[in-house]
Amino acid sequence: MLSPASTRHVPTAPVVGSTGGKPTVRAVPWDACRQATWAATAALVAAAARPRHSLGFAGRCSASWRSLRRRAACRAGGELGLAYDAKVLEDYFAWRPLAVVWRLLVFLSVALQTGVGAVADQVMIGSEQPEELQRRAAVRLKELLISLGPTFVKLGQSLSVRPDVLNEIFLAEFQEFQDGVAPFDHNEAVKLVLEGLGIRDLSERFRTFASKPVAAASLGQVYKAELLDGSRVAVKVQRPNLAETVSLDLVIARQIAKFLMSFNDFLPEGLQNSDLIGFVDAFGQRVFEELDYEMEVKNAQRFRELYGDQAKLKVPRMYPKLATRQVIVMEWIDGVKLTDVEAIRGLGLDPLTFITIGIECSMRQLLEHGFFHADPHPGNFFVTKQGELCILDFGMMSEMPKDARLSVIQHIVHIVNRDYRGMAADYHELGFLSRDIDVRPIAPKLEAFFEPRLAPARVAAISFKTIVDGLTEVVFQNYPFTVPAFYALVVRSLVNLEGLALSIDEDYRVLEAAYPYVARRILLDSELRSSLMELLFSSLPSTGAATFASFAGTARPTCSGSPPRAASVFLGGRRPTDDPMTRPCW
Repeated sequence: MLSPASTRHVPTAPVVGSTGGKPTVRAVPWDACRQATWAATAALVAAAARPRHSLGFAGRCSASWRSLRRRAACRAGGELGLAYDAKVLEDYFAWRPLAVVWRLLVFLSVALQTGVGAVADQVMIGSEQPEELQRRAAVRLKELLISLGPTFVKLGQSLSVRPDVLNEIFLAEFQEFQDGVAPFDHNEAVKLVLEGLGIRDLSERFRTFASKPVAAASLGQVYKAELLDGSRVAVKVQRPNLAETVSLDLVIARQIAKFLMSFNDFLPEGLQNSDLIGFVDAFGQRVFEELDYEMEVKNAQRFRELYGDQAKLKVPRMYPKLATRQVIVMEWIDGVKLTDVEAIRGLGLDPLTFITIGIECSMRQLLEHGFFHADPHPGNFFVTKQGELCILDFGMMSEMPKDARLSVIQHIVHIVNRDYRGMAADYHELGFLSRDIDVRPIAPKLEAFFEPRLAPARVAAISFKTIVDGLTEVVFQNYPFTVPAFYALVVRSLVNLEGLALSIDEDYRVLEAAYPYVARRILLDSELRSSLMELLFSSLPSTGAATFASFAGTARPTCSGSPPRAASVFLGGRRPTDDPMTRPCW
């Protein structure tokens, strides 16, 4: 039963920056700020010049100041809502200099401790061990971000998939980034639920509601509950005043990025020549999208419509009528994390089965619809007792345009063909390198890296990480490059899945599991016929005959249905018996 003490609504005064209990931000331009400041100063001076018996000047000045703020906010278009705009955020916090200064002091205090530790490392280790020095710097940076709270934890998680911002030493350390954020007060969470759902007591919507969260993350926490009809649900509640907190942190992070970029030569090697401001802006857009829980519900519903037909894939049901910008109610899922291999085996299930399901789903997101999960860390994948892979958390989604999807397939064709000139040219089409960069010198470097690794085996038998390492070693370390966010996130998902698979079976290969789906796309999509012709009849004399054999060796299992692993992949969400690829084709 529900405890009245924990569910009674306690009225509170409106919080500056909120409307109806929902976080909002009012936009105030800098010119309005200056005008208001001068007007308020003039009012104070004029009031001070009045006789001492007129003691009401403070109230009149306060009213004048509030009026000027309201007019300035109107001139800027009213409320910001949840759309990221760096200029508007800076304008907004021009009205709150004390909040900015206090938060900056907290940041500088933590940063100073980190800096002292970094100097100590430099003295103790010196320049003889540069890799160890960078590793310690990465650890200290990670600890700094965790200590600064939710916004910077999300920032660290985003950095962990950006090889164009950090080098491999920092990336390796940041792969282990965890939320590390304590839950917020339960009564605060209950108030947000009550206000969001427009009720006075939890018993109006819930039969039971847990007194403690089952999980806490950087932006919110989750409770287990039961609706009046007996449905078991998870209730996700956003942290109080999070929009304003995140906005302030982004303003400060952006200013720090500007400062760091002005001292580029003094930065650690992993941060030099990085577009830190661009990264903060891209991160700000993402995290603002994640603050809108109503949008997350829509994302989950769309994801379910596009990919819910895949065998053994589970997408939780959402309750849109119970969703607000700060509260989500969704189907409760009983299961274990995909990373808990022993628990999965304890259910009598094979962990590799679910990794293959996850790989197929990733390939469908990447190549079929282009709408994909942009937060693919292992904690968002659960295995149910019914033998299904469940995907959670749809706050951060992204779209990949069709031309980008076709470019990925074309690049795969060039890898299979060992067409290194084609691979180098693809970096223009993929958006990794600007078109004014001559990619011809890259081809021999790619050949030098890949040939020793490809020669002993079929392309599909090499690891996905090997391909990523080749891209990093040949391109990322030698050329100014950028990685579109959608590529980085999908790559992260596949690398995570392959790493988990290799911990179970050292012979498992992501490409071998994924390639039948790629082959199906090439065979059945009319827009990819040129890629098919290039794949089967390569113009390179040294690889033409081997190309067909490589492709046939990879695709044949799906056509014949004989080898178990490749044949077990349900192509495009359908069973092999329903797909043209499973019928004899050679």
